[in-house]
Formats: sequence, structure tokens, C-alpha cells
Amino acid sequence: MSGAAVLILSAATAAPTTGEAHEPRRDQRTFQAIVETSSGDGTATIEMYGSDVPPTAGVGNNGVLLGTIGLSGASGTADGFASVTPWRHVWAKLTAISGADASVDVWMGV
Repeated sequence: MSGAAVLILSAATAAPTTGEAHEPRRDQRTFQAIVETSSGDGTATIEMYGSDVPPTAGVGNNGVLLGTIGLSGASGTADGFASVTPWRHVWAKLTAISGADASVDVWMGV
């Protein structure tokens, strides 16, 4: 799965929302979040977690925080970070969101 991107949180509109855990094939990966709105600016905060232990489905209560992505701006605003950590499971948690019909997608590049 080298050079692929996987949607790990899709069109999340309410916080908190925890995505399902994914098992990346490589240690090197990137995380990118995008906020979309129907008009005006949107804001969102996304926490990325990793764990060697499978998380409880949809809960993500046993993870290590890998990083936080903060988004603020016009629809389509994106940000992210790279990670070189070999956690077996990774997932995204939307912790805050605002804006007209705001939604967030989170992608993982592997």
C-alpha cells in the first residue's frame, strides 16, 4: 500500500467523533485534515492517536496522542503532519468543529 491515501474519518460533523482504527502498512505516514463549509469560515480540531493495542471500536480510549491538527479558515482549509512512529493502530478524533454545515475529512498517507 505504498504511496496510497486512506480516508480514516469521513464527513464528521459533530464533536467528539472518533474514527475507526486503521492498521498502516508502513511506519512513515502523513495525516491531513480538511474542513468544508457551505459558506464562510470553519474551524476544527482533530487529535491523531496511535496504539499497539486495538482500541475499543469507535472509542479510542487507550491510545497515545501523536499530534493535533487545528484548522481555521475558508472552506477547503487543510493542514497536517508527518509521523514516523510504528504504532500498529492509528485513528482520528474530531474534538471541536464550527461553521455553516461544517464537516471534516481526515486522510492518512502511507
